[in-house]
Amino acid sequence: MLPVIHKTHGQSTDEELISSIKKGDARLYEIIVRRYNPYLYKIGRSYRLNHEDTQDQMQNTYLNAFYHLEDFHQRSSFKTWLSSIMIRHCYHFMKNQKSKLTISSDAAKEEWLNKSESGDMITRMELNHIIENILNDLPEMYRIVFALRELNQHSVEESARLLGISETNVKVRLLRAKNMIRRKIESAYHPDSIYTFLETYCNRMVDRVMKQILE
Repeated sequence: MLPVIHKTHGQSTDEELISSIKKGDARLYEIIVRRYNPYLYKIGRSYRLNHEDTQDQMQNTYLNAFYHLEDFHQRSSFKTWLSSIMIRHCYHFMKNQKSKLTISSDAAKEEWLNKSESGDMITRMELNHIIENILNDLPEMYRIVFALRELNQHSVEESARLLGISETNVKVRLLRAKNMIRRKIESAYHPDSIYTFLETYCNRMVDRVMKQILE
């Protein structure tokens, strides 16, 4: 595993990190990867990509962004720019698939559940799994908006720009998505726990991306 960059760099803004990366310190890109793994993972899963395919598109996104950092002119946030790249990769991946993609079981979650002795934690994991299934059953136009607005905390304006629709449509689709969810569950969801990207996967993604960048 690659060495972790010193913690002090973790407090740097995206703009500060990118500036240093452009000047030649490619190692700092590790912080970008760790910072945005959870967001990109949620986008991939909201497109119904399975765990492995989502990771592939995350890697493609990070490498694409790294080699095109000069194209990032800060007209939007880096998070929005990176999310737009991930969305394009997911869209083209799905378009090239011949058969319908299905969500695969996350083996790591199942192993964790089997070993856990905490009833409360097991209950919460089961609830999150139910919510994920509900989200996967939503029509794509509502599922993607929900992921961007609720899970990744993009603004209405950013979501509209990413999807190429009006801000009004973003609001309408989000409202309809929430109504669909409420009809199936009455308990609150936990955005940080839905489509979670476990730390072990985060470390592996860092290795996958950084090894290619630093080679």
